[in-house]
Amino acid sequence: MFSRRKFLGTGAALGVASCATTGMPYGASKTATNTATNINGLGLNDIAKSRGIRFGTALSAPGGNAKTGAFYDEKYIEIIKAQCGVLVAENEFKMYTIQPVDGPYRFTRPDKLVAFAQANNMGMRGHTLLWNKDKYMSPWVMNNAFEDGVDALLRTYIEAVVGRYKDDVYSWDVVNETIDEHTGARRDTVFTRNGGQEIVDNVFHVAREQAPDTQLVYNDFMSWENHSAAHRKGVLKLLEHFRKNNVPVDALGIQGHIGQFVGDSVTGYKGQYDVKAWQEFLKEATDMGYDLVITEFDVNDTDLVADVAKRDQVIADYAKEYLDVTLEFTQLKDVLAWGISDNHSWLRSPDWWPREDGLLKRSTPYSDSYKPKALRQAMAEAFAAAPVRTPLV
Repeated sequence: MFSRRKFLGTGAALGVASCATTGMPYGASKTATNTATNINGLGLNDIAKSRGIRFGTALSAPGGNAKTGAFYDEKYIEIIKAQCGVLVAENEFKMYTIQPVDGPYRFTRPDKLVAFAQANNMGMRGHTLLWNKDKYMSPWVMNNAFEDGVDALLRTYIEAVVGRYKDDVYSWDVVNETIDEHTGARRDTVFTRNGGQEIVDNVFHVAREQAPDTQLVYNDFMSWENHSAAHRKGVLKLLEHFRKNNVPVDALGIQGHIGQFVGDSVTGYKGQYDVKAWQEFLKEATDMGYDLVITEFDVNDTDLVADVAKRDQVIADYAKEYLDVTLEFTQLKDVLAWGISDNHSWLRSPDWWPREDGLLKRSTPYSDSYKPKALRQAMAEAFAAAPVRTPLV
């Protein structure tokens, strides 16, 4: 279904896929072809590719002539080139970036990322066409009278954006976070208040019209942690709705922001997550025919022990177990981190759960000084031990 030109870096490195097993149920024994990959000296994407998986990261590009941020951090970019085969825009494809006011579209920033991905033989994911939360809507959208209707506004926007990048983006997070994490109900937003809940369905249909060969994803932040039970239930209900109503959704995006609202300095994350419930959730989703994508992986260490070495190991152990469990599902083909080094992580912002002791958070595979941490090793080991699967393309 997904065209080869959209996945530039597949190549001979995925030759192992010709003997891959597919659709292995959770808990099935691995065959001899699933012997763990030797990870010494290999980049994360190279390790992942040996199992039919792609690894990548989010990246931001500044507007105008600014030469700041991750995009112009040479050491950061060196890590991305060495470790990643897929790129996703952190904010550049969002409506508040492309159309911050009611006027011409602003494609300079997403164009930069697409050009970077192509120059470095990386696949490009699009994130996101509709972030269905009022908090993240542009003021002109919130104040819109929708005289021509919500469908018309969204159709015009999606046709422009998806149409522009239909040969460049192999996978779109079409709708993001439309389920309330506390109740499991669909969110009430400016779009649903004016156009009904069916606008979510319609967005997928328009995206499919514009890009018939592109993977279309519903993306959300439900997790394996105990507080996420209602969220998981609501997402499954939405996925069932999509199938019953022939909405063209190919995959469930699992953001993978683990460690949020859990953890302490004594026991780490112990007892605050439910492996069995997570397995059952993923099985229900894949039994409906959905592929899986980990779209925004990182580990929140807000409440963990202060000691850096101990904290890094708790993070790594938690991530390893999460990835081991989730990667058992061979419908999972892509894993993307939401940043590759701590100094460019969104979790360093004071707006997102700062540590009470004032210490900096350490949520990504590489340190501020661009050195691999225990988390990077845990990710490498999880990829190497994952069952072989048929890659996305």
